[in-house]
Amino acid sequence: MAWMICAPFGHAGGLRPRPPTGGRQSVAAGRVIGPESKPRRNRPSVGRRSGGTMQPLAPSLSLDRRCRSQENFSMSKLDMLTPDNSAIALIDYQPAMFQGVQSHDRLVTVNNVQILAKAAKLFKIPTVLTTVARDSFSGPFMPEVTSLFPKHDVIDRTSMNSWLDANFRKAVAATGRKKFVLAGLWTEACVIFPTLDMLKEGYEIYIAADACGDLSLEAHNRAMERAIQAGAVPITSSQYAYELQQDWARSETYEGMMDIQRAHSPYGIQIRFSKWALGEHASEGGAKAG
Repeated sequence: MAWMICAPFGHAGGLRPRPPTGGRQSVAAGRVIGPESKPRRNRPSVGRRSGGTMQPLAPSLSLDRRCRSQENFSMSKLDMLTPDNSAIALIDYQPAMFQGVQSHDRLVTVNNVQILAKAAKLFKIPTVLTTVARDSFSGPFMPEVTSLFPKHDVIDRTSMNSWLDANFRKAVAATGRKKFVLAGLWTEACVIFPTLDMLKEGYEIYIAADACGDLSLEAHNRAMERAIQAGAVPITSSQYAYELQQDWARSETYEGMMDIQRAHSPYGIQIRFSKWALGEHASEGGAKAG
């Protein structure tokens, strides 16, 4: 009796079964067909024999639950990030850490983290700030950010992985949010490490990639790829701000958004031109946002 082994889905990163000697590859069926061979005793059964026919086994309850959990997790990532469902953690924006950044223009990173911080303040997003070895090695968190949150305690750590610090975990839990935006220096350590641990704890992680930085572009890219493979979602700083605003007619945050873009984004040039050409009343939200 001929036997066959089904090729695994997405076999990249795993091993495709090797055809036995004399066997042939069936591309259409996606299977490896080999010569006559008796099944191994420890091969998992796929059914129960009854009346000469194989009856399918009832699906595993635990497997069914895992599948449903994965489906719900995937579907929740389709939800927009809003002021009511998201929080943000900004990690290690300190002088010593900036010195090592070679993956991006450091001025771009400085601007993008300010987009995140100012959007978080504008939309009242729960925000966690943390540093590593502030007084003994790395220096203070950049004042352009801490000045926006004068009542926030900046959590100082010795661990590269923020999640290992009890105070950081407590601050994250205190937000009451499961969707977390992360950004920090460097991507390959201080961003990817808490990302992996928080994913295991059931958080949805969104990494603002253009506000991160690393020792090289290679290091940044590999860390981002690892995060994505683990289940994190890559975003950009302005994308998060736009996602919070959604509609330019939301007048209560419109001018604040325009101020952020004028100060930290190339889009600010367009805003200045439109105001000059059309007058200060010019607004993407129409008269309601003016």
